Amino acid sequence: MSRLIYRAIKVNCTREGNPGQIYVHNICWPVEQILDRWADTGCWWESESEKIFYRLCCNKGKVYEIFQDLNSREWFLYKSYD
Repeated sequence: MSRLIYRAIKVNCTREGNPGQIYVHNICWPVEQILDRWADTGCWWESESEKIFYRLCCNKGKVYEIFQDLNSREWFLYKSYD
């Protein structure tokens, strides 16, 4: 089961530019594995910016989907999986 969430988060990236740690509810979750990565153009006809999404397996088996808005460079938590 997944829960749709949409809020800004802090992300520490690796030297390669991938998420290495994410902060959810002020708790640091080390990224153990990147399960998937994809680009999404969003509603380009409404001038929505392109985003890069990641599905991550973090410490203790937590799975999150996050994305980075490529215009603002901000990171957002998108989904949490149970």
